[in-house]
Amino acid sequence: MKVLLFAGAGTSVELGIPAMRRMLEEFQLHLNDLRLSHEVIGALSIAVRDETRDMEYVIDLIDKVEAGERAKAELGETTDETKLLTYRAIRGEAEWYVQHSCEQINVSAAVQAWMPSLRIASYDQELSFGIGTTNYDRAIEIAASRSNILLDDGFEEFLGREYSPWQGKWGLENTALYKLHGSTDWYRGEDDQIIKLRHPMPLFGGVRVQPKTS
Repeated sequence: MKVLLFAGAGTSVELGIPAMRRMLEEFQLHLNDLRLSHEVIGALSIAVRDETRDMEYVIDLIDKVEAGERAKAELGETTDETKLLTYRAIRGEAEWYVQHSCEQINVSAAVQAWMPSLRIASYDQELSFGIGTTNYDRAIEIAASRSNILLDDGFEEFLGREYSPWQGKWGLENTALYKLHGSTDWYRGEDDQIIKLRHPMPLFGGVRVQPKTS
């Protein structure tokens, strides 16, 4: 029998990680601590007054602003480079803040929440079990590790390395984990390949991780 358990944002709220709307509200307070254009921050605050808008909306909105400014430049129109640099700075802060927030997880709560489902998956040999999640945090991975349960997340095993390369395929012998929006321990390495770090850390801006292969 095949079973896919899907976990959305609500499953991590009780583990100490704010939902994306609450995270946005905390992020706006964080922006006030930075020396950025009050005009841009004010415009962004107006854009997210709608309670349905969250951190992912902000990141997508800034991407659209930057794309629009690039299009204006290609058409020979004048662009406001100073304002654009401010938006880029906010986007970098937003990505960092999401990763930082998602690493503030209550480990004991994560184990308590996920251990029952993971144990059922590992003990029932006739059950093909998978977990799909839109969450960035590592609650499921941490609970599995503490329970000595192997997960297959599409990456190779670490095998003593500090990083693991993406292989993009899942086996049948372990519980499958599908992280649809990525994870706080996934990074972009050399040649844009995706890798997973054994010791994840919140990085800022357009950083590329260079794994040491020897």
